[in-house]
Amino acid sequence: MGVIPRHRTEMMQRQNGKSGRCLTIALICLYLLQSEAIEMPGSIDGPLSPEAHAQTYNNPTCMELMKYNRWRSWARRQVVDIGFAPSLIRICCVCLTNTESSKIAETHVKSFIASNGLHHRLTVESRGAGGGRKDWFLPNGWSSFHGKEPEPALTEVAAEFRLWLSGNARPINPECIQDSDQILCYGKEAHDELLRAASHWEKAGLVHDYKGKIRLMPGIRDAAHVEAEWNPAALKWKEGDSKEKAREAIEAFLEDSKLFLESLNLTKS
Repeated sequence: MGVIPRHRTEMMQRQNGKSGRCLTIALICLYLLQSEAIEMPGSIDGPLSPEAHAQTYNNPTCMELMKYNRWRSWARRQVVDIGFAPSLIRICCVCLTNTESSKIAETHVKSFIASNGLHHRLTVESRGAGGGRKDWFLPNGWSSFHGKEPEPALTEVAAEFRLWLSGNARPINPECIQDSDQILCYGKEAHDELLRAASHWEKAGLVHDYKGKIRLMPGIRDAAHVEAEWNPAALKWKEGDSKEKAREAIEAFLEDSKLFLESLNLTKS
């Protein structure tokens, strides 16, 4: 009897190994099929559907587990942790032009969020309210200052307070109103314009339940004190020494902004 060459021996061993693995897989599949038949007993009309099985037994079906695992996989990829998502507060800062007060507010709140690690609790953006045009919210209307950069003189002074104003001016729209939890209006004119636009959009079915979101800022100080000493919409800084007036306006603005943020009682957890 001749000796089997070594390479043929190795080939036969590999083939036997493959056959063994195939047999093992077949046995596992058979076992699973039998288990499925046991877990999903027949009724008078035939086998139970996955929905009927879920109603009859407490254990979830394979389909339900697959859906749940896909959801968990999606949830883990989100920037905001799902445990904190329900408590997220969305703020929109509004002034008439979106080149002055609302830009300062947005920048200050963003700085507050970053320095306190509150990205999961608070988001902010800024918008304008027509820039003085009365038809800005109508279908064929347009907003003054749309696309403009923040006021240069104000931007220069804001940098002294480590506030880096940026971003082009944008008018507020129905989607922004619906998505925001609080809308802070800086100046009575911007406040009135926003209410006028929101009323129009409400009649068109584009917004609803908006009045409780909109507030005239500062809102923390006494109203008479605000009207007499400082109105952020006016920002009287353009009169006389623009830099000095801008500095005074920003200092007063930041004082009221801090009071508002404190009133939210935000914590990292």
